[in-house]
Amino acid sequence: MRPRCTHAVNHPGSKILMLCLCLCGISLGQEKRLVTPEDIVDIRGVADVQISPDGGRVVFVVTEPADPKKPEQPRDTNIWMASVDGREPARPFAASLKNDTHARWSPDGRYLAF
Repeated sequence: MRPRCTHAVNHPGSKILMLCLCLCGISLGQEKRLVTPEDIVDIRGVADVQISPDGGRVVFVVTEPADPKKPEQPRDTNIWMASVDGREPARPFAASLKNDTHARWSPDGRYLAF
């Protein structure tokens, strides 16, 4: 009998990976097609994942797609938050005209500095 690996789904890293896949709009059921330049421009980047001290929430930086009406402007980066258990959907935590990056939890998890 093969040993079962049940802890991988409960590992915070696997939940973060699933969250990133959902945010990037990856669908395994889609029909295969060639990647276009528009597809590349529409990709959201996810970086700087920070898990809260209690392990219940996660914040991360999302680089948003560029505005096609303003190609000279750089892409925006915003801080998003989600629950690690998936009960609450990911939502923007901080979105402004300036780039929001480097979110860090306070030791007690009550505050977020960025």
